[in-house]
Amino acid sequence: MNLSFNFSFRQRIKLGFNNTVFGLSGTIFNFLFSIVIVRLFSTELWGSFAQTMLLVTLFSLVTSWGSKDFLLREFSREQRITYLWQTSIISRIAIFLLVIPVIFIFNSVSTNPLLFLGWIFVNYVLRSFESVIVYERKFSAAIIIEVIGFLFIIITIFIFRQGITLPVLIILSIASAGIKSISYFVLFRNQLFESLKGIFSKGQLLACLPYFLPPFIGFLQAKSDTFAVALQLSEKELGQYYVLLSLLSYCHATAVLAITPFLKNIYRINSASFLKIRQKFILFGLGWSIICMTIIYLMLTFIYRIDLSAQTYIIAWLVLPPYFIYFLIMQDFIRRDKPYTIVILNLIAAALNFALSLFLINRFGFNGGLLSCAIMQWALLMGFQIAYSIKHRSNKDHD
Repeated sequence: MNLSFNFSFRQRIKLGFNNTVFGLSGTIFNFLFSIVIVRLFSTELWGSFAQTMLLVTLFSLVTSWGSKDFLLREFSREQRITYLWQTSIISRIAIFLLVIPVIFIFNSVSTNPLLFLGWIFVNYVLRSFESVIVYERKFSAAIIIEVIGFLFIIITIFIFRQGITLPVLIILSIASAGIKSISYFVLFRNQLFESLKGIFSKGQLLACLPYFLPPFIGFLQAKSDTFAVALQLSEKELGQYYVLLSLLSYCHATAVLAITPFLKNIYRINSASFLKIRQKFILFGLGWSIICMTIIYLMLTFIYRIDLSAQTYIIAWLVLPPYFIYFLIMQDFIRRDKPYTIVILNLIAAALNFALSLFLINRFGFNGGLLSCAIMQWALLMGFQIAYSIKHRSNKDHD
């Protein structure tokens, strides 16, 4: 397959590899971090931390407001990087300010709301650099920065091992994100801070909305079973569930990472070329899902020392293949400016997953949550395939 991107084959491989390593660095470090917490402290502590981190991720998605994908697309259309980026970070302050009263009114976190808010703020700043990293392809430098942030946390944990609690872990996470934000500021000072051009733009916020809703609803869809699990399982089971679901999500993340360096090129290719890429990607996903489950089994058994049944692993594998099949269908809807199809399907899937989880966890416990997640993934695949077929029939009718 000849991808007519403006890179040699070797350059494409190197770009894809570097981006994959960078994108996986966060998930790899979370994986290593979870091992440290589970082995040095307890599965219960990891469950509490992971639950707080899940809520931080939720609010961080809100404050990001779809800026990464919007800016990446706009950067490829015009060269006003400084203006676009500064306008984005200034405009999204309004979203961040709206989040503050929600946190204090509902106070649904198991730690100090000020610490929780501080974590969201540093993530707000840190995530603002994501689009620039991808556009400038500074993956090697970003990997080094991520390593520094991770080592800071791990070294501190080993030094102050006796005093590690949930609030301390949150403070360390805030400090690490702050270190990385400052490092990215220095790295991109010439591209982003050569002058002060940014303004508050209601128009940009509205333009970002179609880019915000799909990943936000997708997050709710992917994590709705996790929220249900938190209501019904013990802290130990909750910690084990978070570990397994995290490993499964890491496998899905490779779908995004493998294709992200070429998204701006995929937005420009014709339908025939897009179909060829999708077919190759499906084959990759099916093979990769089998490899992933083998790796997950080895990790849980010999690293985490978590013993799960064969039934659990079979259900867990069923969660993996559908995403690789429908991922590029989602990208096709985005490139054709039809993101609301993704939103509607993910909303339906989120509601289905949450309702099924409440019912199945009550009957089958741990495996019930996994089974709900698997059913939701296959239902979502069917929904995307039907929508994709309808769209193509409609296009042919207009030809």
